[in-house]
Amino acid sequence: MKKKGRQGSAIVEFALLSPFLFGTLIGLWVYGPQLISNLQIVQTARDVASMYSRGVDFSTSTNQAMITRLGEQLGLQSTGGNGVVILSTVQFIGPLQCAQFSSDSCGNSGKWAFTNRIVFGNTSLRSSNLGNTTCTLNTDGSLNLVDTVTNGCAAVPNTALLGGLGTPNDSVNGFKPGQDAYVVEVAANTGWTSAVPWTSSVGYAFAIF
Repeated sequence: MKKKGRQGSAIVEFALLSPFLFGTLIGLWVYGPQLISNLQIVQTARDVASMYSRGVDFSTSTNQAMITRLGEQLGLQSTGGNGVVILSTVQFIGPLQCAQFSSDSCGNSGKWAFTNRIVFGNTSLRSSNLGNTTCTLNTDGSLNLVDTVTNGCAAVPNTALLGGLGTPNDSVNGFKPGQDAYVVEVAANTGWTSAVPWTSSVGYAFAIF
């Protein structure tokens, strides 16, 4: 009788705990891949920013292919796919940058401005948190110097991502006007919200070098 009583208690305990155990397993099955994908997005953004700040030209298909291999599990492709990579080089325009132009034509004085913009992958998936430039880009994604310094089309619409750099000033230590900041944003689908794979919310990460 004592042995049967213990077995009965074990069955009751399992019955009470099983909803929590199954809930945990289902949660791991559903959200585990999304968590892994988000970590991969963060790491990809850091790796690409490191290379971008060291002069790797990601306007070329060869160098873009390096990133698609790096983010293969995220579904990154040079065109289309399940992710997008947005690379921006920006500068804070100060007096020295304006000095080569007449004072009344330095439209971006005291502002952050784009000097380069490259986007590849599924460009409809997500837009940049910095906003976009409407200036004409060269084949390597660069902007002409005159546009960067004088033209409002080069001004960064949303500078919230750059807040950590402060307001660059030639008279104090820290980030200086005219110094390039390299911003890489990576977004990718991270799981599913229905029975159809890759139709989920979009994970996003950025890195600044």
